[in-house]
Amino acid sequence: MRIFGPVFLAVLAIPGAIAQSAPATTPPPQPATPPAQSSAAPVEITSIILENYGEFSANTKASQKPAAEGIPFTAVTNVHAKRKTRTIPISKGVNFGFQYEAVGSPRGERATLHFVVIYPPPGLNKPGSSSPMPRDEYDRKVRIGVKGSYDGYELDNDWEMVPGDWTLEIWNGQDKLASETFTLVK
Repeated sequence: MRIFGPVFLAVLAIPGAIAQSAPATTPPPQPATPPAQSSAAPVEITSIILENYGEFSANTKASQKPAAEGIPFTAVTNVHAKRKTRTIPISKGVNFGFQYEAVGSPRGERATLHFVVIYPPPGLNKPGSSSPMPRDEYDRKVRIGVKGSYDGYELDNDWEMVPGDWTLEIWNGQDKLASETFTLVK
């Protein structure tokens, strides 16, 4: 999909001038030119550097569209590590995950990565679902070379309070770049 912003036309007003419109004419045909070749380097992420993991605090910025299984993901700001651990107490409002840096080129450009959350068996029993959800997946753009990028999960609903191993993964095509497993306990 392409999104086009508004087009603004500037009008120059000269005091005392009278606006006149020229008769409509058809512009002469232009010779066909081949599309310009881009000399920009391809955007590529080659690896992920895991910087920190555990419990975090974050401010919710805005809810985004639901991931594949219908669990909405939310943009967050002000992410701060609370405790470095892979054992997470189950409680509403607990936020766990990891900070990372996407390594690649060109530095500062955005690239799309695939994120996966694997829930403990048998999965999450979201109200209205006919069967438990074993996993959730979504794509997100990340900026290459930015330290402190964050991927995580916040427990908000009773049906999410499932003890066991929760795994968060980052993929680039067929390549798994990062994986962290957290054990949620009551």
